[in-house]
Amino acid sequence: MRNTTAPSADRQREIAELQRELRDLQEQRMGAIRVKDRDPGMGELVQRLDQKIAAAMARFRELRPPTPGEQLAELEIEIAGLETELGRLNVQRSAAAEAVLKREPEADDRLQEIAEEIETAVGRMSVLRDRRAQLQQHIAGERAADAQRAAEAKPARFAELHRERVAHAERLTQAARTLAAAVRAIDANGATLAELLDDQGARNFLSVPALRRRAANALAREFAINPNATLTVGNSMFGIASDAVGAASHWTLTQWEQQGLDDLVPFFATEVEAEEGRRRLELRATPTVVVPLHGAFTLVRFEQVFGDQASATRAAMRSTTPMAVVPHGPGFVLLPARFVEAA
Repeated sequence: MRNTTAPSADRQREIAELQRELRDLQEQRMGAIRVKDRDPGMGELVQRLDQKIAAAMARFRELRPPTPGEQLAELEIEIAGLETELGRLNVQRSAAAEAVLKREPEADDRLQEIAEEIETAVGRMSVLRDRRAQLQQHIAGERAADAQRAAEAKPARFAELHRERVAHAERLTQAARTLAAAVRAIDANGATLAELLDDQGARNFLSVPALRRRAANALAREFAINPNATLTVGNSMFGIASDAVGAASHWTLTQWEQQGLDDLVPFFATEVEAEEGRRRLELRATPTVVVPLHGAFTLVRFEQVFGDQASATRAAMRSTTPMAVVPHGPGFVLLPARFVEAA
């Protein structure tokens, strides 16, 4: 029942113009018919409009052959117009019959003329109604065939969706296993870091509950039913809520971890990575310098950078945490002693 012809852009424009022209012509024709009785000249106008409509319709069908549904709609319009015309002719016939009874001049001829017009219109109406019945039967048959094809296609579609769902489930299973392995790995990493750092602040950050909370904040938006709504348990595919606000509610887990690691574990394998960490801290109004240390690189805050050894030594003595004075460039920096000196 679908028209599979794909008209070009130029053809589409011409079709649209023809549709507008046909609407205008139909409106003019209906207007002319309404005043035809009062103005005999309207009869010729109706004929000219019919010719224009026929020509426009012929061109329209050349550009885009009408579907059965469109043909039926056109028939309904034509039938409605013919019914209007027959109503008008019947009124005229009644008036002409009265004129015959009154023996008015040429009344018999006028009555005969109207009778012939009615006979022609009735014949045309019979043809149109037969055609309508045929189209309705054709459309009903096409719909039944479409329904049958749709029914026959369901088993294969069900099988396709079955296979697709199983594949999605397998991917979800593998993703869950990968995620669980990553969680176990980061837990083990945290335990090792906490032991080596021997710092309560680091132990708090690296603890399993703290990681779970950051992970929930990071993953809540990924599993949100509506990412633009509040990230509550009810708005989550897996019941994951977030208590993060503002820009932090959009952070990834990497960003959450980096935020703490830059402060608590400011050690990097390469100078490039250290420089990236320095820039991140600078954005948080924490200026630092990159310092090489035993094959790695660390970050030292500005307040722990000194121009001479004596000043650095005095600052180390005042510190509540054991600090080591380490040469750096033309000056000296303070580093936690446990990272520099043997216990």
